[in-house]
Amino acid sequence: GVHPGYYRACAERAALDAYRPPRHRAPVARQDDAPPPALQAAPAAPPAPSVVREAEALTPEAEALLVQMGVRERAGLAGVDVELIRAWQAVVGHPGLAARFDDPVAFAVTQLRRGNAPPAVAELERWHRRQQRRDDPHETWRLIQAPEITPEEHDAHELLVERAEALNPYPDDKESLVYLLCCLQEGVSDVDALEGLEAHRADIRRIEEQRAAEREARMRQAYGS
Repeated sequence: GVHPGYYRACAERAALDAYRPPRHRAPVARQDDAPPPALQAAPAAPPAPSVVREAEALTPEAEALLVQMGVRERAGLAGVDVELIRAWQAVVGHPGLAARFDDPVAFAVTQLRRGNAPPAVAELERWHRRQQRRDDPHETWRLIQAPEITPEEHDAHELLVERAEALNPYPDDKESLVYLLCCLQEGVSDVDALEGLEAHRADIRRIEEQRAAEREARMRQAYGS
């Protein structure tokens, strides 16, 4: 028969297996357990230049033009073409540029750094005229200046005035004096000037009488009389 100790050994082995920890198994990777993708690294900064170039110096001509323009910070304009600087120097003092911009020099420097040409002279004149109309609503700038009169021309005019005053039969009527003076300036003779004056005064009387008759007719029609 079977020895009783065999059964006892089997029972102890079964109890030992019940309490033995399970063998280590490699974990199965799941999609949810996958680590997040690594962040993309920022691009590396470009390497610093080993040699720093010296700033380009202004030419004497460009320096002189910028001084004439009144530019103080001239170092940043070393690479600007001299012809472009000369073009801006020619218009920086134009009143049209001052009418459009509070600081024409600062505006010119900005445009020089950008390489832009100055406005055309016609455009500057248009800006100037617009500012004149704004400052002078009555447009007195449109008035034509009186021409200069030489002493000889002044004396000749005074002689004509004296001649017209002597011919004028109506001393208290300035309009008659002006009419005679105009006739004498055109070379009309004294007789023709006086005849023209009488015809002119007759035309004026006729016009005044006609206007008076029209006013009287309107008043009669308005009051029904």
